[in-house]
This record gives sequence, C-alpha cells and structure tokens, in this order.
Amino acid sequence: MADVTTSIGSNSSITTGTPSSSSGSSSPYTVAFPSAPSGVSIGDSVSFQDETSSYATFTYLVTNISGSSLTLKFLTESSGYSGDTSPSDIYDSSYGQASGTFKRTYSTITAWELDLDNTAIYSSGDDAIGECYKDSNFNEAFTINGGGTVGLNSVKLTAPAGQRHDGTAGSGVVNVYNSSSQSTSVISRQNTTISFMEYHMGNNSVNNRALTVNGSAYTDIIFSQNIIHNLTGSFPIAVLFATGNSSSDTRYIHNNLFYDIDDHDDSVKALLVQGSYPVKVWNNTTYLIRTGRSSKAAYSFACNNASTAMEVKNCLAIMTSSTGSQAFAQNYNSDSDYNGSDFATATGGSNDLTSLSTSVFEDYSASPPEFALASGASPIDAGVDLGTTAGVNIGIGGRDRSSDSAWSMGAFQPIPTGVTVSGITAGLDTAAIMGTVEYGSLSVTPTLAGADTAAIMGTSVLGSQSVTPALAGSDTSAIAGTAILASFSVTPSSANVATAAIGPIFNEVTPADPANADTAAIMGTLVYGSLSTTATLAGADTAAVTGTIAYSSFSVTPSVATANVNAESVTSLLASFSLTPTLAGGKTAAIAPHILIVYPSISHSLYIGGASTYSSNQVMALDNGNIIYKTGDSVFNKTIDTAAKAATTFYRATTYFTAGDIEQKIIVQDGGSVIVKNLP
Repeated sequence: MADVTTSIGSNSSITTGTPSSSSGSSSPYTVAFPSAPSGVSIGDSVSFQDETSSYATFTYLVTNISGSSLTLKFLTESSGYSGDTSPSDIYDSSYGQASGTFKRTYSTITAWELDLDNTAIYSSGDDAIGECYKDSNFNEAFTINGGGTVGLNSVKLTAPAGQRHDGTAGSGVVNVYNSSSQSTSVISRQNTTISFMEYHMGNNSVNNRALTVNGSAYTDIIFSQNIIHNLTGSFPIAVLFATGNSSSDTRYIHNNLFYDIDDHDDSVKALLVQGSYPVKVWNNTTYLIRTGRSSKAAYSFACNNASTAMEVKNCLAIMTSSTGSQAFAQNYNSDSDYNGSDFATATGGSNDLTSLSTSVFEDYSASPPEFALASGASPIDAGVDLGTTAGVNIGIGGRDRSSDSAWSMGAFQPIPTGVTVSGITAGLDTAAIMGTVEYGSLSVTPTLAGADTAAIMGTSVLGSQSVTPALAGSDTSAIAGTAILASFSVTPSSANVATAAIGPIFNEVTPADPANADTAAIMGTLVYGSLSTTATLAGADTAAVTGTIAYSSFSVTPSVATANVNAESVTSLLASFSLTPTLAGGKTAAIAPHILIVYPSISHSLYIGGASTYSSNQVMALDNGNIIYKTGDSVFNKTIDTAAKAATTFYRATTYFTAGDIEQKIIVQDGGSVIVKNLP
C-alpha cells in the first residue's frame, strides 16, 4: 500500500519546535512550525509533554515534510487515557502551546525489527523501511523476521541519502558487532533487503558471519551495496545463503565489498551458497580472502553443490589466498562470465579477465583502503549490462551504471573518462559562471546562454581546471569596469547607461530612465582601468560595440545589434572611468538627472539647489562662479555667493536638455564668459 519510513539511531534530541498551528480532526495532522525544524527527517518522531491535564507524553511519527509544515501521525500516549490528540491541544504548565522534542524513532535495529507488527505504524500491504543514521556506531546482532502478523509486503534496512557510505569504511553507517552470536544479521522472512550498511566484524573470534539468509527466505532477498571487513573467527564466511526452496527462488547479492576475511587454519569464503537453488552473484569485489592452513581452502564465491545454483557475473576478486586449495569461485553455473581475477582463470567465461593484480585498485593499502578502480584499470567497462533487476545497476558508491555506455567489473562503477557535462544557465538577469567543476574524472563546463547581461567571470581556475565560458545573447553595450576579488576577476556588463552628447568631461551621472528618447551617437573611447571600448553608431537608436572586451584570459568581441544604452539606475563614480564623446549630429536623450560638469579651467565646482525653480527646457553651465541659464536664445548671468562657493566641492542641478535645442546650439567657454554658439 505505502512506504512507511522510520529512523534508527542514537540521537534522542535532534531539535525542539513549538507548533504555530495545526489542521486535522484526527491523525495524521498537518502541523505548521515558525520555521522548519533543523535536522529532522521523515521517519523521525516528536514527543510533546502535557503539563495541564493528563500529564502524559504524546508521540508522533513524521511522515512528510513540506517547508515548515510537517505531517504527524499519532503513535502513543503514555497515560492510556487521552489517546489520539492534536499536537495543538497539548499545553505546557503556563497553558501555552507545548514544545515538541524530535528524536530518532528507534535507538537500535533490534527495537525497529521488533516493532514491525505495530498497527499504529503499519497496515497490511505496507513496505517498511528502516533508515539507519550515523549518529554513532551500532553494536548489535539482529534477526529480521517480523511484519507477518500485520501483513507487510516488504522490509528494507538501509541508510538514507546523506548517511550512506561511499564505498570506503567509516564513511557511513557502521555496525561494529563484537559479541558472541555467530551471525551479526539474519534474514528469516520473504521480501527483505539490507543495503548501504558497513559490517565491521572487529576481528571477533566467535562471530564469524555478517549475514545468514535462512532457508525460509527465498523470495526477493537482496543484499546489496554493503561493506564487510576484518572477519576472522572459526571457518569465517561473510555471507551464507541456506538451501532455499525451488528453482524459482529470487535471491541476489550484488555490489558488495568484502576484504580482510582471514583465518590462520580454517577454510575461508566471502560467500557460500548451500543447496542447489538459485542465487545471483553480481558485481561484487573481494580482496584478501585468505587461510593459512594447507589442508583448507579459500574461495571468494563458493557453492557446495555442483549444480546451476550460483551465477557469478561482473565480479572482481584479488588476493584469494591459501597454501592449500584456492580459487576465484567454486561450483558456479555455465552462465557465469565477465569476471576478473588474479588467478589464471576466473569462471572460464570467454569475457573473463585473468592474471590481474592489486594495481586495479586506487589504493588498497590506504587507511581506509580504496577499492575503487584505478584510472585505466582493465576491469573498467569490461562488464556486461545486467539491467535493473533487484537494483543491480546501482554501484556501491551510488552511481547508476545505466547512465554509462558500459558496465565495469566489481562493486564500483567509475565515472567514464572524458565525460563532460555542459550545464546551461538560461533566462537569468544575472548569471555567475563558476568555472569547471571536477568530480573524479568528470569535468563540468557550464555555458551562459540567453542571459540578459550577467557578471561574466572570465576564466575560472579551480586547481588545475579552467573554464572560458561562452557568452550568448548578452547585452554588452556598456562595461561598468572590472571588479577584482582576490585573484578572481569579474567584468560585469552594465547595460542601459545614458550617454547623451555632452561636451565636457563628466564624473558623475545619476540619470532617470529616459522615455521615448533617441540615444546619442557615441564616437569616443570609454576607458575602464586597462579596458577600453571604442563604440560607433549602428542604426537608429542603438550603439554597436565593435571593440574587443578582455576579461583576464577571456576575450569577447560582441556585436550588439539591439543593445539598450539608455539609463543606469544608480549613481556611478568611477575614479579611473573617463568618457570623451564627440557630438555627431545625433539627438540627446531626455535626461532628467543630476549632471556634474567640470571644465579644465575651473579649480572647483559649486552646489546649486532649488531645482524646482528651473523650467524643463533650460540649459545650465558653470563658469568661474557664474551660473549661465539659457532659455530660448537668451543668456543670463547669475553669481553664486562666496560662502556657498567655498563650502562646496561639487555641483548638482535638475534640468532637461531638449532634443531640438541642443541640436542647434552648444554652450562653450570664451575667456571669462559663457556664450551660446550655433553648431556647424
């Protein structure tokens, strides 16, 4: 019917949270919190203490998380009087909303298994999923045989994403069992999976097995993506499948890593299959399966019946060693093939690889050992595609083999050499290209496409990786300078800068967005530090940037056919920025901002307030303390007072240049006066 997830771990106080509201007249309840409770996952539980009436503890299972809203399923009430109660109806001693404490639902795997028939949690047909967290190491032996009374469809013990190992010891959930039970785990029911667990056997001389699959478990039994290591004891066998039931059995052991399975005077096996019923042995890796006694045998994969029971494919075994009998496998069926071994033979298949060495591993002597395939190792891409049956396509590190063109031998599926993923950032106003990202042998080189302008970050260097992103469809009509971030250079595009035909050099412009105005013909050179751009007129109301723009080692020569060069929304004061445009018969934009005009002959400039006193078709200029107002064809002089002149180092005014007027006349300086001259 449904997946029911519960958490297993030692964290008994993940966080606390006080509900702000809830809905639902009975369980389950949708409960809103002021913010999402930190660290809480589906499968955790939350308990509220009632301090006003029953004084009971109410416990709920988290079955869904959507932002700061959680779906809570009622589980228990400690007093036995109140029963199912909304969390919003539980109060603290001050008659305020009680806070809840979130925790793992079970502290041990054993407690989780014993509760598989709990009707408050499960219903007939449910799929029970116990998710182990690496809050701390587990230390227990357990048997999975529950769920029959309630009628569970299946049972899975695993680790959730973010808690799983990556194929190396100590990187995920670990069970370090060191007591006296013979087998750390036992499966005694149908439809059961154990995955993404690490069995650290602790060199225990009594406990000599990680998993036993009993004869009563023969339908959809899956043991996958697990690590078993440091197993000794008497006659150590990492995994044992008992006799089974019939030729229709569906039992799978795949994508597991076995290493350091050792006994100085008894037979040693990574896997033993008893009886004559099927077990699929796929994509497993073994290393150092060893016995020291000449009368004993060492096998990575063994079956005690010379029948068709055990199919071995895509497996890799190195250093299976005994002074007596030793072999890659014993008693496998005729379909076995695509295996790799350091012996002269593996399973006799035409696609087997033999006489291999430890060099196929990244670093088997590291701590912890690295058994991923080394770059260029022959088992890479030497396996056979086995489909998706029982999840065999998922390697021990979580990589889906189906995404690659070929399967590799062993538990690890490496990222194919030379695979490049090109990510696209599309439709953004601002996009930052972060350069090439390297994951193993995978490199990602993103490109920028369809961005409006975006900060183009030039060539990004991450270690030995570099990227030069492509610029596509960007507005590069105006460059606002280069920003230096340590050794990282960013040259963003600043579009919509109004550059009307202004005679003098200007330092500060705060224009409003011009409406329905033509743009000026910019024929001068813009200089930003070491960057220069020479623009020429291209079309009725756009400017074509024809120069090359350099960003560190990245250069772009854009052709902007429809660039918008109209308005910059904020004040820019760039010390190294200069613009020397020449009027070329174009029309000025309607500029309604503050303009600072500084003539070379003036030692400082003045502040003029009262912008509201000027009409919209007046032109103003500054001359040695005199302010020139131009209205129509007349020129008026007005002297600013000395105090204002001495106290101010900049000039601001609000006015408009009318397009028709500036087309005919221009203000120029002539000695101590300012006059108006007609343009040629």
